Amino acid sequence: MITDYRGLALDVSKLKSIQKSGMDLIFEFKTELQYVQNPFTNDIELHSLNIKPVVLCYQEIANLNEAFSYWLETWQDYSSQ
Repeated sequence: MITDYRGLALDVSKLKSIQKSGMDLIFEFKTELQYVQNPFTNDIELHSLNIKPVVLCYQEIANLNEAFSYWLETWQDYSSQ
């Protein structure tokens, strides 16, 4: 489920965590698994793709808290379905 808020669009189904650190809001994502054909052996192999966290920096604590609340509520609503 892709959701956008104030210019940031995220697939909340792929979220692993949302956290605040200082004035940053950090979104971490689940590791993606993908089947890939090995070019040397032609075997199909399972590879994991680590996705870098998305970090949003805020100037005002009120904006950080508002965004954190929105994304947390959206993620919880998705998870409860």
